[in-house]
Amino acid sequence: MKMKKLTAIALVSAMMLSVAGCGGKAESTSSDPAAAQGQDTEAAGETANEPEENPILKYEGAYCDDGGKGIYILFEAADEIDGVNISIGYPEETAYTYWEFTGKIKDNVITYENGYKFAQDWGTTDQEEVTEKEIYNDGSGTIEISEDATVTWKDNKEDIAKGMVFVWDEEMNSVIAEQMQGTDINYYENQNPSLNWAGPYVDMNKKERTMVIYSGSEEGTDCLAVITDTPSPDKMTEWTLTGNFDLETRIISYTGGEKVEYVLDADGNKTSESKVYEDGTGKLLIDEEAQTMLWIDDKEDAGSGSVFTFNYDYGEIGGEAWTGEPAAEAP
Repeated sequence: MKMKKLTAIALVSAMMLSVAGCGGKAESTSSDPAAAQGQDTEAAGETANEPEENPILKYEGAYCDDGGKGIYILFEAADEIDGVNISIGYPEETAYTYWEFTGKIKDNVITYENGYKFAQDWGTTDQEEVTEKEIYNDGSGTIEISEDATVTWKDNKEDIAKGMVFVWDEEMNSVIAEQMQGTDINYYENQNPSLNWAGPYVDMNKKERTMVIYSGSEEGTDCLAVITDTPSPDKMTEWTLTGNFDLETRIISYTGGEKVEYVLDADGNKTSESKVYEDGTGKLLIDEEAQTMLWIDDKEDAGSGSVFTFNYDYGEIGGEAWTGEPAAEAP
């Protein structure tokens, strides 16, 4: 999955329960999300001397287009300053189109680049297999939140929004709140728990080091992590780590880890390789609150100082199902 936070996943579940969209529900919506979330604007004024917080916090939640097309937007703070995670979904009876952006908010305008668009197809209502494909990964645009808390989305890639206005959806947010209760138990129910962490990552402290997590069997806990380090244009090191996700500890533990060093030509192609070892052990420690992974490498402490964060900007493919065989090349 490309959605890293629990409320984003709850939004998808809620939308699946309401395929018809939110058109015609004006009586159940509110244009004041801050009030709906129980935030006291007067109290906020009294604490003006306190450090500023991310402006998106008072607008976090789900919004639907008031034209009845059934498109939803979810805002979540990505950090404590100005980062915003945006999930946009359009559910239909046998298909689901969604967008994932990370942007920054300033003066109530969110600007984003490198946005992703995906399409899922169920084929028929009784079809067991769901296919998903990436439509693009270079979307850009802006999302503006007005004084009355209505939202407009300007999509530079396709102009998909075409002037739509989105409003706070009280009903959808109530459904999300209900689904978030007991999340620790229901969040991973009936799926490989590593699925939620599948996708591309970059090392926060070492930008030339990247990682892709692949989910394993649908009902198991197995997963694959491929870490790639390119310290210079002519060299690359790759670790292939086959592990299991522990639901209680939120730790991916691995044994039999492989390390291979490659020599690259001027075009970045591999010209030779040397296997360093194939008996590595270690773990990836997941911090759900910070949405990061810490790499602990028992073999040679290669993970010292490595903290990986999910990054849509890295790679054209992320989070595909792992077939059970180690990747022959770095994704």
